[in-house]
Amino acid sequence: MHGQIIKVLSCSLKKLVAMLKQKNNLNPEKLQEPAVKAFSLIEVMIAIGMASIMFLALYYGVATGAVIVKVTREQLRATQVGLYRMEGIRLCNWTQVTNASIVPVSFNDYFYPPGVGGNSNGIVYKCTMSVSNAIFSPTNSYSGKMKVVTVTVNWTDVDFKQTNNRSQTFKTFVSKYGMQNYIFNH
Repeated sequence: MHGQIIKVLSCSLKKLVAMLKQKNNLNPEKLQEPAVKAFSLIEVMIAIGMASIMFLALYYGVATGAVIVKVTREQLRATQVGLYRMEGIRLCNWTQVTNASIVPVSFNDYFYPPGVGGNSNGIVYKCTMSVSNAIFSPTNSYSGKMKVVTVTVNWTDVDFKQTNNRSQTFKTFVSKYGMQNYIFNH
């Protein structure tokens, strides 16, 4: 009886070992095959290098885009400041345009108008306005009845700790018999 129990146990033990080998892939023939499913060190280093270059390019693109948007916003605000003054000049009559006390020589405006920027008004736009005689070549009969109005807007901004001085200039002609006479007389 003991012999039969030992036979059954040894047979069961062989089956159990075979099942475990099959379940855990511990087949001796498979253990001797080389592993070809892993990446080599060179392949990993090249992949890391390529990923680094891609992330640096992405960062550079985002940073450059932010600077371009900032500069564009500043230039747009400078254009608004200059055109605001130009439109105001177009509504002045001839005596107001030629009177130096009415047309300001210099003035300041801000990126954020008062009441909008909170504690800070942002960038200061230093503006100058000049009215001069129109010079035509060759001279003509109406050159004394025309003026050139020039508005220059200057500002300073800082990009990546670098100071940039920027400027925009606007010019327009004003005539003694121009649009302002129509507005005031009709």
